[in-house]
This record gives sequence, C-alpha cells and structure tokens, in this order.
Amino acid sequence: MENDNEWVLEVLSDLKVYAEENDLPMLAEFFCVAESVALKEISLKAGTSKNSVAQGRSSLP
Repeated sequence: MENDNEWVLEVLSDLKVYAEENDLPMLAEFFCVAESVALKEISLKAGTSKNSVAQGRSSLP
C-alpha cells in the first residue's frame, strides 16, 4: 500500500458492506461518512489527492 494508514479504508469499507447486507442503513451511512473522512485525512497526510489514494485502493485485490 502507498500509505501505512490506508488499511483503515479497507476496514471501513468492509464494515459498510456488512451493515448494508444486514439491513442496517444508518450504520452503513455512518461508515460511508467515516470512509470519506478517513480518505481525506490520509490523502492530506500523504500529501496526495483523494483520487490518487482511491486509485491505489482500486488496484488492491
């Protein structure tokens, strides 16, 4: 991974999917917002744009 903190994006994404699959829409929305905040903070810390961090994530298995 480009940044050691990017793993948190994967965890938040997994939690969001779990909430969606288990009919927990408010929790899913919470994790969607949390994922956006984490993406922004990680991007700022890494000195990159959100798009480049997101592109790095899309190449993950």
